[in-house]
Amino acid sequence: MANKRKSVLAITTILGLSMSSFSNSLAQQNVQVLASPEDTQEEVQIENKESNEVNNVVGETGSKGRGYVKPAYEYKYSNCAINSGDTKHKFYGNSSLPVQYNADINNLAYIPSVKNQGALSTCWTFASNNILESFLMKQNNVNDTTHFDFSENHMRYALGNENGDFMGFARANDGGGNVDMAVAYWSRGLDGWNGPVAESKDPYIESSESREISDISSVMPDNYYVSKVINLGNLEGDYGQAEKNEYIENVKQLVYKYGSVAVSYNSSGVDGFNCNPNEEHENVAYYCNDDETDHAVSIVGWNDNYSRSNFNETNSPSRDGAFLVKNSWGTEWGMNGFLWRSDDTYFQEVYTVAKVDTRDELCDNIYGYDEHGICDSIYYTEGAKQIYYYSEYQTTDSDYEALTAVSTYCLEPGNCYEIYLDPDIYTDDELIKLEIEDYEYTVRMYKKYDVKI
Repeated sequence: MANKRKSVLAITTILGLSMSSFSNSLAQQNVQVLASPEDTQEEVQIENKESNEVNNVVGETGSKGRGYVKPAYEYKYSNCAINSGDTKHKFYGNSSLPVQYNADINNLAYIPSVKNQGALSTCWTFASNNILESFLMKQNNVNDTTHFDFSENHMRYALGNENGDFMGFARANDGGGNVDMAVAYWSRGLDGWNGPVAESKDPYIESSESREISDISSVMPDNYYVSKVINLGNLEGDYGQAEKNEYIENVKQLVYKYGSVAVSYNSSGVDGFNCNPNEEHENVAYYCNDDETDHAVSIVGWNDNYSRSNFNETNSPSRDGAFLVKNSWGTEWGMNGFLWRSDDTYFQEVYTVAKVDTRDELCDNIYGYDEHGICDSIYYTEGAKQIYYYSEYQTTDSDYEALTAVSTYCLEPGNCYEIYLDPDIYTDDELIKLEIEDYEYTVRMYKKYDVKI
């Protein structure tokens, strides 16, 4: 491998229509490129949300840790919807859903085993890894609950900065986080700072002790690259029951199609439980409609006929129906680590993994400036019609590399974009407009572009 050479590669992106966009990563030679607003033109304003500085959350009640921190950018369900006539809707599947699915905790399909976060604020690492593990189980038709088992320990340390970890967020190693952080970790291009990492390489330890940076960076990831994650967005404002029902339907479609979803909710509601979940019970049901979320868990199934009478009689939902939820408080809690939660209650930040590639087949090199994922945004000034932004990259190969993909975030619907390649930023050569096809958030090339560095 040749030494790094001075960058002569620039990617320019033009976006039109309404947008709140944002930076990313790049791949190559099988090279994926994510355009970043590191260098933007003067007419573009950049709002720095300082979102990589996450307040630490000591989400602890007794020995039950919590630790969910809201992401920097709040996704709105209305913005994730598609206009259809006079209504807005977006269904992530067209399956005719059964009345109940994965409703028997003794006979679950494609759900990994229950783990225990202890008193640390690491619920988000367990919920994140669960959606990745269950997706891989379903895609590979594997029902061994430990076949896909990734390290929450490596994720929490790689995304902390107590020891000056430049890849970490401003959070303690045992502090709170969210799925957006996990997505950044899964899609980085730097070995030793990305994931997923097998649990056997870095087993979970309930400890607040710091680690040497070399102990983190020396752990190599498994050969998986998470290339698509779906965020359903949050219901907000005065939404009606029809929109809530549609939202619940979408959650079910995601679970049915991809294995499970990660969600956040308020786990500390007074009179929320129908029993003491720390004792053995055949039926543990929880209802709380508070919108202050503090804990991340996974929805793995549902039962539309789950009776409202199963809930606390002084605090029960208005109708039948519940989701089966997998917690991260060990098998001694709840129903072997599970609980029923009313589907008519309040929850946010619904995520699922929807596509995973193998790193060695996807690309040889990944370049980018987005090690922290979504942290900044580019937005329009009044009257503006277009945004331009470009990024320069240093490549690691001295020979030709074939540019095969470019990725970027568009956080609002209805965006149009054009992508140009500047093969030599030190000359007046014309930009090359790339022939692209729309491929979710990663733009694939109709043809490969050989770039001599």
